[in-house]
Amino acid sequence: MTSSLVLLIASIVHFGMRGSCLLDIERFQVIPGTVYAGHIAYCAILHFLHDTEVLPLRYRRRMGWLAAFLVELVLGVAIMEVLALWLWCSVEHILHLATQFVLRRYLGVSPDLYQRWEWAIMGGLMTSLAALLWLNAYEATEPEPELLSSEKKVKSRVGSHQPIKREEKKQEQQEVKDQEEVQPSEEQPEEPEEISGSFEVLATTTDC
Repeated sequence: MTSSLVLLIASIVHFGMRGSCLLDIERFQVIPGTVYAGHIAYCAILHFLHDTEVLPLRYRRRMGWLAAFLVELVLGVAIMEVLALWLWCSVEHILHLATQFVLRRYLGVSPDLYQRWEWAIMGGLMTSLAALLWLNAYEATEPEPELLSSEKKVKSRVGSHQPIKREEKKQEQQEVKDQEEVQPSEEQPEEPEEISGSFEVLATTTDC
C-alpha cells in the first residue's frame, strides 16, 4: 500500500497549492459548476492509490529509506496527475461538448439558455458521476469480511497456541523433575536387617 505521507504531500500540492508538477493542467478549459466534482473524483482515485502498492516491498528492502520514499512520492504524484487531473479534465471536456451538442441539436436549447444554466447542468452531471466513482472506489478498496474473519481466526489460533505450548513445557519439566526424584529412591541399597540375617545363617552352618 502507498504510504499516507505520499498521499498527504500529493494532496497538498494539488489542492493546497493548486498546482501540478509534471503536467500542465491550466491548458484545460475551466467548466463552471465542476469544482466539487473534481475534488470528489480526486478523493476517489486516492482510495485506489492508497490500496495499491506503487513501489514493491522487495525494492524498499534493497533501497535506502530516503530513496524509496522519493521514488514512491514521484510515482504517486505522477499517477494522481495523470488519472485525477489530466484524465478527469479530459472527461469533463468531452462531456461538456457532448452535452452542448445534444441539448442544441436534439432538444433545441438556445445558447443563451444553456450558458445561463450551464453551472447547474454540468455541475449536477459531473458531481453525480464523481460520486458514483467514489462509491465504487470505496466498495472496491474495502477489505472483504471473509478475509478479515480468516485473519482474526489465524491470530486467535496463534495466540491460543502460545499459552498451550507454555503449559506443555511446564508439564514436561515437572515430569522430568518427578522422575529425577523417583529414581534415587528406587536405587537405594538393601536394608541391613536382611544382610545380618544372612550372616547368622552362615554362622550356624559352620558350627555344624
